[in-house]
Amino acid sequence: MRKLTNFCLVSLIMIIFVCSCTQRLPRSEYPIQFKRDFNASFDKTWDAVLTVIKRTHGTIITKDKSSGLIVFSRFDSIFFNILIMDDFESNIATVYFKPMTKSGPYMRTYTKSGKSLKDVDVLFFENLERTLKKGR
Repeated sequence: MRKLTNFCLVSLIMIIFVCSCTQRLPRSEYPIQFKRDFNASFDKTWDAVLTVIKRTHGTIITKDKSSGLIVFSRFDSIFFNILIMDDFESNIATVYFKPMTKSGPYMRTYTKSGKSLKDVDVLFFENLERTLKKGR
């Protein structure tokens, strides 16, 4: 009986310790945007994505136009997987955007007040939209 009581007491102390060590992370005002549709052909969207990567000084790791996949990095710490899918009937290209870090999924950065900063997904899609509009 005494062993069970000691076990419960130690378990309770461990739970309290673990709970006190975890820090509540502030939530983002806007979730990371992983996909967006563009009213453009696959080829125009592909070229615009490559232009945006070049303009933002990204390093292309791999690109395969037949599958629509582009992987590039910035700052040697953030990697981006981009997949472009085409709907031939409606002439709409869907761009999937997945940022990653070397250690795992990309997390937004926050200000001291807990507000989310404008981040890479928003900037990427804004640049892509501007590039597609210029190409028309």
